[in-house]
Amino acid sequence: MPTKYCKSSEKVCPAGSPGYPGPTGARGPRGRRGPKGKRGPQGPMGPLGKSGKTGLTGPAGPRGERGDKGETGPKGMPGPRGRPGKSISAPKVMLTPAEQTRDEGGNTAFYCTVAGNPSPVVEWQFKGRKILSGAKYLIKEGELIVRNLNYSDVGPYSCAARNILGSSEATANLSVRGLPIFTKVPPLLAAPVQGTTFQVTCKAEGYPRPVVTWTRVGMPLPAGKTKVNQGTLTINNLIPADNGLYDCVATNIIGTKKARVNVAVQRSSAAGLHDSVIVGNNKNHLTSLNNWLVPVTKSVNSLWKRCWRASLDGWGGSTFHSRCDGKGPTVTIVRVGRYIFGGYTSLSWGSGSGYRYDSNAFLFSLVNKPGWAPVKLPQTGTDSSNRRYSIYDNRSRGPTFGGGHDIYISNYASSNRNSYSNLGYTYSSTFAGTFLAGSKNFTPDEVETFYETT
Repeated sequence: MPTKYCKSSEKVCPAGSPGYPGPTGARGPRGRRGPKGKRGPQGPMGPLGKSGKTGLTGPAGPRGERGDKGETGPKGMPGPRGRPGKSISAPKVMLTPAEQTRDEGGNTAFYCTVAGNPSPVVEWQFKGRKILSGAKYLIKEGELIVRNLNYSDVGPYSCAARNILGSSEATANLSVRGLPIFTKVPPLLAAPVQGTTFQVTCKAEGYPRPVVTWTRVGMPLPAGKTKVNQGTLTINNLIPADNGLYDCVATNIIGTKKARVNVAVQRSSAAGLHDSVIVGNNKNHLTSLNNWLVPVTKSVNSLWKRCWRASLDGWGGSTFHSRCDGKGPTVTIVRVGRYIFGGYTSLSWGSGSGYRYDSNAFLFSLVNKPGWAPVKLPQTGTDSSNRRYSIYDNRSRGPTFGGGHDIYISNYASSNRNSYSNLGYTYSSTFAGTFLAGSKNFTPDEVETFYETT
């Protein structure tokens, strides 16, 4: 126990209990740094820090050399046995439905089932031509769809398949049911010549097959001279009253369609001559006669009627006169072999004996020996100035023109060669006597005379 010496009493006093700590004094100046101590032993490694960011990839190094092939390893265990493969075969095709009928404007489909190994290549065809998918056709696997049906889609459709072993094909047929459609229509306007035969044809197809007839707008077809046969309208001996609108009418159970022609009959100065057995079937001959007769016909309504046909009525001159005398203006047409000629007079034939003058009379040639075009022969012969010899009347003779005569048809002319042509006396002297009939004397094959009516 520490002790202290007490001066007041000069006695040694025992130490009392410690007093309270005094206040901390001010900090003294820093002492000098002591010498460096020896390095202590290395402590244990601290925990691994976080990885830093990956640096840029360096350039690729050169490719190393290929190593040697290693030895084949031991054979493995065999696997399980596979399933049996399919047998190879040529294609077989089935197409359904085999027949179908669909309405116009709709769609339809065909279905093709194909078998074969290797798997066949399939192609669709219409009327032998390959079909491709597009606006009209849609091809799916085993299916062909035909859109917006019309009559052009009617016909056979085929599904064809092929592989290395062969090919196969099946065909089905499509019918389209709809309104008739015209395959041949009449012209909008027809202008046949008066007195001729008018014929116009109209054809239509469709399913069901349409019936084609003709009607006249507002009135019946001309009575007694009209024939309708399989779409063809025929009107004989046309007259102005036959003018009008004519309808070709095609009808089936779906409905009706019409095609119209406006018939405007043209008046002809040769109307009625189409009944001639010599020139009636030749439009060129009739046109020539019409052109020559225009200046001399009495009326635009004139019609020529036959009064004598020698091969039918008889070849005698008296027969000609009994049938044609007093009829007024006439046209006589003669055929000798291939040659065709004749004459016109505005005078009536008579049974007296003698010449008469007719300023309107003329001869004509339609088919002649030189092969020239049809020609009109006026009264310009060597004796034409006498104005006396246009025609010659004689009961025992057929029609006779000119002095000399330019044309003479003998009595019973078909049984002799007394008929002759001696051109140049009254009528044109430009041509030789053989020009009309091929020779001066001839035997006619046919003679016809037509008279003018109004």
